[in-house]
Amino acid sequence: MESNVLTTKENNGGLGKLIIPALLGVIILITSFIGIYLSFPNNDIVVTKLTTLSYASLILFIVLCLFSLYATNLYFTFLIFILLAFPSPVNDFFPGAYMGNPREADVAIFPFFTHIDLFIGMGLLKAILKNNKIAFKGSVLFLVVISCMFISIFVNFFYFNSSHELLLLIQGLFQFRYLVGLYLLLAFYDISLYKNNILIGFVLSVIFLFFESFIYSYKIKADVLSSGSLANNVFASIIASILLFFFFVKKRYPHSFLFKTNINIAMCAAVVIIIATGARMAILAFFVTYFLMALMESHKKRSLSKKIYWALTLVVFIFAVVKIADHLPKRYNPHTIIDRITVNKFSTDLTKFIKIERSWETNSLITRLELYTTSINMFRENVVSGIGVGRWDILKSKYGFKEFLLIDSHNGYLSIISQYGLLGLPLLFFIYIFPILALYRNVKKKKSYNFLFYLALINFYISIADLSNSGIFKHQIFSLLAFNAICLLQLLNSENRNGTSLTETPVQTEL
Repeated sequence: MESNVLTTKENNGGLGKLIIPALLGVIILITSFIGIYLSFPNNDIVVTKLTTLSYASLILFIVLCLFSLYATNLYFTFLIFILLAFPSPVNDFFPGAYMGNPREADVAIFPFFTHIDLFIGMGLLKAILKNNKIAFKGSVLFLVVISCMFISIFVNFFYFNSSHELLLLIQGLFQFRYLVGLYLLLAFYDISLYKNNILIGFVLSVIFLFFESFIYSYKIKADVLSSGSLANNVFASIIASILLFFFFVKKRYPHSFLFKTNINIAMCAAVVIIIATGARMAILAFFVTYFLMALMESHKKRSLSKKIYWALTLVVFIFAVVKIADHLPKRYNPHTIIDRITVNKFSTDLTKFIKIERSWETNSLITRLELYTTSINMFRENVVSGIGVGRWDILKSKYGFKEFLLIDSHNGYLSIISQYGLLGLPLLFFIYIFPILALYRNVKKKKSYNFLFYLALINFYISIADLSNSGIFKHQIFSLLAFNAICLLQLLNSENRNGTSLTETPVQTEL
């Protein structure tokens, strides 16, 4: 009887922490539908032309949904695949708006709602109908994050110059929707019970993207490997982050032969993808993140020999890069870039502060400086609530970027503060910094968590890669980063409630 009373109290407490996200989510949905309704007369709502890939993607999505409804373990196996790797043509069936000026180069349509919304909603509805118990109480940090996002969104909902700008704000709400949806979803499922399914989901996603990217790149005759859904740089970065996750999971935890074989195949596919994309930041961020993580873990043994070992490793690595630089391809030779850079007197106009001699290897860096300056200008004029999420591209020319093409800010941090203002700082902390602090806390306490804790490595990696990319604004990437961060919330919450329930001695896992 006492046990039942305690369970009821826990569930009531957890339910209380779910009310605010659910309420804000409902307000956002209602507001979205009102905005879409008001924009109908202006013909700014468009639908992508359907193709064979659209119908094939829809059929595959329906099949995965049916399997997921049948078994919860299959739902969590396919969840990672749906979030990250599912073919984007499935969203051709949803109405949307042009992401920028309809006449600019590389113009694209993004829907107001996506297949990810549907899949998360399906899992949440299934949990409610089955009357699942609440798996974790909730998080004050999460409430701060979504409350700040909500205020920025709501303020900018009343400031727009055209119905197209209003629709772009609604289009950009995927971050808020995914966060609230995943938070509510994981509130009803103990994620530790499905850790092997999630690992299988990552393996499935990498192998699928391997074949998808080679087929797509061959079809468009691309010079480097690209994904039809994730493009090039961000594609390389997310695959490199998953490779790092695989490496630590395989290194720290024993698995069955079959499980280990699948991980090895996925790791090999990931290495090929990273090399074939030719993305320099993906490789640099991989080594930086690995070194920082290994250095962090080495503090478990605070011996002088360990400190000397890591100091020497860093020196040898830098020396090796300098020595072999002239033998590397020009794209990867540091001198190709460093020798063309001049630093001038500080200015918020980064194109004046850092002068770069234009060449094939430095063109992308010059463009990035122009994009960064544009984002800084947006933030300086809209400090508190930003210009409005989803509006970066349509407003870029007003704030200094003159090229007439669809593009993003190429910096995740500047993307957030330019579109959310200071109200976006909690989101930056939650997605980028909180997972790093969680990893450090794990190391400091010398605990052996289940391997889902290493999902934080993916966010750690992206926090570095997003210094020159904006993966946080690719909706598939953001959904995965949000999933990882919310998983960490649940894992840490479980530890606080149950003491040792989160820790485990690594055991043999079966496929």
